[in-house]
Amino acid sequence: MDSGDPAGGGLAGGVPAGGPSAAGLSEAVRRDLGMSLAEFNAAGELGRRAADAADSLHALPGYVGITLKAGKIMVEGAGSALQARVDELNQPGPADFVLVSPPPPVAAAPVPETAAVTPPVPTAVPSVPAAGTPELVAGNIDQLFQAYVRDVGTQGLQAVAYTDGHFVIRTGSVNTPESEVPATLDSQPAAGASAPASAAPGKVTPAQFVARYANVQLEKGAAIKTEDDVFGGQGYFIDNMARCSTGFGAFGPTGLPLILTAGHCAEDGLAKAAEVEPLAWAPASGSYTPTPQPLPSLSPLGSFGFSQFGGPNNSTATVGGSSAGTDIAVIQAITHGLNLQPAATTWGNTTTPDPVRIIGTTAPFQGQQVCRSGRTTGWKCGTVDAVGIWMMPGIK
Repeated sequence: MDSGDPAGGGLAGGVPAGGPSAAGLSEAVRRDLGMSLAEFNAAGELGRRAADAADSLHALPGYVGITLKAGKIMVEGAGSALQARVDELNQPGPADFVLVSPPPPVAAAPVPETAAVTPPVPTAVPSVPAAGTPELVAGNIDQLFQAYVRDVGTQGLQAVAYTDGHFVIRTGSVNTPESEVPATLDSQPAAGASAPASAAPGKVTPAQFVARYANVQLEKGAAIKTEDDVFGGQGYFIDNMARCSTGFGAFGPTGLPLILTAGHCAEDGLAKAAEVEPLAWAPASGSYTPTPQPLPSLSPLGSFGFSQFGGPNNSTATVGGSSAGTDIAVIQAITHGLNLQPAATTWGNTTTPDPVRIIGTTAPFQGQQVCRSGRTTGWKCGTVDAVGIWMMPGIK
């Protein structure tokens, strides 16, 4: 993410070591989950066992999905191979894996001809074919997603999920097919299903696609709001003066939201408050509006917490290498009502118009293609030229 004035360098020293305290974590899981820390840790271990077994189960015929319920790992599906694998997983103990038949498909009702006003809470809108019985049974999320994007497109798609024995495709306020699909897809058909010839991309509506499957429902979600959303790369003011770009949304030790940004934006700990910059004021917006002077009242974003530019406590990074320095700050006490999105804005880039979701991290390597977003220079992509330790000397 770039700041008001793009700066060179990179993250060298990293975030200070240490995760959330036991007391903070205990408070968060009690408040949000109604669990003790011991119960939370046991559930985490159960989830780890399920994740470790997922690939081996996924490859077997008859597998549908995994659900954690009542302290057990419920493997939904049928077949002798699946049962044999479940028995094998239980051999070391404890016997946490249980093979269960998935619930029968929910009886569906036709979708009304006229579209209703988008409800504030997502509601299921099942759909069936115009005639006859659905031909297919979805096998897993990945294959269903690939088939949907291939035949319908990504416009309006919010999620493809599995819950309570059936799959759900959630769309937003736009339910019209696209004319093209800007994605790289798996060309392999869904295993275990003999599908009719695939439709051309964008030639099938979401309702028509869902009608092919006996165990898939169409859910119409609320339209995604943007006026209260904060994306990575969006601009903000520092104490109503200088400007920087947000980095990534995150959560603190007690589960409260915060924003990671550049340490040099905090002026060695002098910065106090952060305010939201109107999108039109950012040079990257494309419809750049000069910042009015004097500044009008701005919407608060949050307040600065930890910050470091250079060595610990904003000291000068040492040439000897004991402290290469870093450049990171935290904006905390996020204003109530703002929604920190796990995505980076592309500032309406013509080839990538929608925000790009952040789904994980990976170590960079030379030649890797990367993109970044910021209020000054917008959305730009390139390749990593070198990987190493970069000195961040700091202001001092």
